[in-house]
Amino acid sequence: MANSKSEIRNPSVSVVIPAYNRARCIGEAIESVLSQETGFPFEVIVVDDGSTDDTAKVARSYGDPVRVITKENGGPASARNAGVLAADSGLIAFLDSDDLMLPGRLAQQSAFMRAHPEVIVSFGDIISDTHPGKSYLKTVQELPFEPGQWLTVEKPYQRLLTRGNFVPNQTTMLRRDDYVRAGMMDESLWVSEDLELWSRLSLRGNFAYFCGSFARVRRQLNDNLMFSSYAFTDIARARHKMMLRDRVLTERERRESLALLRKFHRRMLRYDLRERGRRQMLRDLRETGVWFGRWYFFRWWLVSLIPQPLPKFVNRLRHRRG
Repeated sequence: MANSKSEIRNPSVSVVIPAYNRARCIGEAIESVLSQETGFPFEVIVVDDGSTDDTAKVARSYGDPVRVITKENGGPASARNAGVLAADSGLIAFLDSDDLMLPGRLAQQSAFMRAHPEVIVSFGDIISDTHPGKSYLKTVQELPFEPGQWLTVEKPYQRLLTRGNFVPNQTTMLRRDDYVRAGMMDESLWVSEDLELWSRLSLRGNFAYFCGSFARVRRQLNDNLMFSSYAFTDIARARHKMMLRDRVLTERERRESLALLRKFHRRMLRYDLRERGRRQMLRDLRETGVWFGRWYFFRWWLVSLIPQPLPKFVNRLRHRRG
């Protein structure tokens, strides 16, 4: 691992930006951070996760306070972990390499975190290209919304397991020590690595939500992991890990969480059948299908006998019609 060390001393906040082949947009992400008016020093840590383009070169061209770390490709969790461990500040702010930090975020969020030590994770809303003109978290995740106010999220752990990920990773600020003590992000997950971490952190402190936008999210569908094969496999794997650790959910909440796991588990098994083969499908069924009983296992075992070319053909046919 190589890095160029910034000369910014005692930064109040470290902004960690993981990046893979983002030469075309990493500059805009960095500039959106450097334009923040804070009144305090901060550093920007770009973690180049094994890019094959000029991502690191573009990032280094900004000089201080941008620090560039280069490493072998290991996924977004690995990149964020490397950035957090290299940070010189106790407060960490995340931003994705294809997104933009909105004005005022660093000053407002850091002031709130310092004034509320009981808050372990703070986050804001996003302006999403897929939901223009709407409050994303209010619209999609149905969080309470009082414009311009900070709200404490009620029962964040239960909400994460029974409803979904309500924390936009690119707007989060957290404490470095809490992140490390919680075990950091699971580097075996390339999707839902943040969801799995939030479930651990939510048992250690409060989550606070600012009812205003902290980032503009710009999705590049052709290279976004949420639209890759990992979306079929890692979401189910992350929820399986979360359920294995659970000691808090009520019986009703547990049923709701299992229903959500089952939904993603079916997607994973269908993807296995179509793309990864019967052996992988049966392995995933044995490892993560333990929640649903023998009849569930038997039905999917029967499905696994379907020759792989058939589901592939049906899938191609569906996409053509769509």
